[in-house]
Amino acid sequence: MPQVVPVFLVITAVLAWVNARYLTLALELQLAADILSTSVSPSWDQIGKLAAIAVIRTALNYFLNKELQHESAVQESGGRDPARGGV
Repeated sequence: MPQVVPVFLVITAVLAWVNARYLTLALELQLAADILSTSVSPSWDQIGKLAAIAVIRTALNYFLNKELQHESAVQESGGRDPARGGV
């Protein structure tokens, strides 16, 4: 017998996925803006800060994309978590 998923859970999952996509795009655009502002008048202090920000934002983007891929896999498998053996 197929498992019935409440509508509000489906809507919540879709909204979370859409918001995560916008967050990923915003992180990429913000990093590009920081790179451009540093390229205008770079100092070693600004370059160091930019490097730290780039590492943090890249890590956030990486793990956010991993989470999105996991959520897509869960949705494609009908709500079962493939990482847990389909439970």
